[in-house]
Amino acid sequence: MTQAPLVLTFDVLERGEAARAALIAAGFAAQAVHVVAREDEAGPEQGNFTVGSGRPGTASESNYQANFGHVARRAEVTMTIAVDDEASRERALGIAQPFGAVDVARRAAQT
Repeated sequence: MTQAPLVLTFDVLERGEAARAALIAAGFAAQAVHVVAREDEAGPEQGNFTVGSGRPGTASESNYQANFGHVARRAEVTMTIAVDDEASRERALGIAQPFGAVDVARRAAQT
């Protein structure tokens, strides 16, 4: 039976790329580790909306910055890792977690 791939998410591409480099350096095959940055025409999930949030600016922050400058990026990058068994899955997760990886299956099981 084939082991399902490990699916991880990262908030920023640079962290996903760094985790991929670390996995390859640790012996995972380059073709087994895929990183995909999701793009959405609607923009990030929070912040930088076209109508703003109605926050007035302050002396140190313009109205634009108060309403559109607080962008929160969440799970914009997905990594899949082909693994052979549970041990390699846990090893890959241990390498990727310091880069901010979130295990999608474990997160889904918590809800």
